[in-house]
Amino acid sequence: MADARKRHSSSAISSDSVKRARTCLTNQDHEPNAPFTFERLRGVSFPPQIQALPHVLHQVDTLLMTCEEAAVEAARSGRVAWLNQLMPQVEWGVASNALVAASANGQLECVHALLEEFFDPEQRYLTRIINTSKP
Repeated sequence: MADARKRHSSSAISSDSVKRARTCLTNQDHEPNAPFTFERLRGVSFPPQIQALPHVLHQVDTLLMTCEEAAVEAARSGRVAWLNQLMPQVEWGVASNALVAASANGQLECVHALLEEFFDPEQRYLTRIINTSKP
């Protein structure tokens, strides 16, 4: 029985029919003498097969972040679900850094999430009243 599927020759495929986005690697991603981009991985020896996969190195680097670094990175990159996961473990000082990172990178959803969680206007108002009424 003949295969009903049709194969297209490579010359028949137009550039408009590309199914995945192509990304250009920077020199740091593929040149062995380029400056090291993952500071948390400095001194770690990976096999060449892993070193050739910058997205894998990026994932390993992400897994090695502290909770504080991860919260700022989540806010900077607009990953609201990740940020929401980290918020219970984050202190106010880190939240303010994450807020700056989110707003500087136009991550409006992260800004809203951080403001709702850490910057309650009524609580600030009550704190101000309590602090000013102390003898």
